[in-house]
Amino acid sequence: MSPMPGVTDTLAPLMFLAMTVTMVLLVFGAPVLMFLAIRALWYRHIYIGRSAELEKLVWQLHRIASALEKRADTPLPDEKPTATPETRPVALSMFGR
Repeated sequence: MSPMPGVTDTLAPLMFLAMTVTMVLLVFGAPVLMFLAIRALWYRHIYIGRSAELEKLVWQLHRIASALEKRADTPLPDEKPTATPETRPVALSMFGR
């Protein structure tokens, strides 16, 4: 015996509808998801042959990064500090910026 017999009796048709919708989604959705997963894995495997272009791109990016690191490691000429600090105007706004 249920604790609230009136509520379960009124929700029974809704539960049947919810279960029917869930089962229909599972029956049609599961094969579609399996098909899409297999297709994605299959094409990913096929297009791996184009990895030579990707390797060239990675090598070029590595060369650029190495050049930028070398440029960052070189010491820059020291700038003379100015005698008076630069003053910046104060902008007042209602947002505090």
